[in-house]
Amino acid sequence: MTESPAMFWSIATAVPAISAVGCYLFWFARLARRLESAHPAVWMALGRPRARDLLRPWRGVSLLAWVSSQSYLRLRNEETIALGMACRRVYFAMMAAAVWILAVIVIAPGESP
Repeated sequence: MTESPAMFWSIATAVPAISAVGCYLFWFARLARRLESAHPAVWMALGRPRARDLLRPWRGVSLLAWVSSQSYLRLRNEETIALGMACRRVYFAMMAAAVWILAVIVIAPGESP
């Protein structure tokens, strides 16, 4: 049985997207818990982000902006900096997955009837 190109492209699009979201939830939730326990003033200033808030753009955006600006470097704490750097890498991986998905949508061949 020959699989259609549309099936290939849907899998090629879904895998990076699911992986990026999974990594985002894992690493950003760890960072949010770390900030809550080790840096409560920063955590409160960011709007008290929690793991369940990360899929809500209006709640997780402050933590995402904080990571994007590399503000975690000011804390001078090795574990927090390592988590911040991991989150920053995940952020760039999510952007790469978004570009990949857009490229697949634009470039992928349409399915013939």
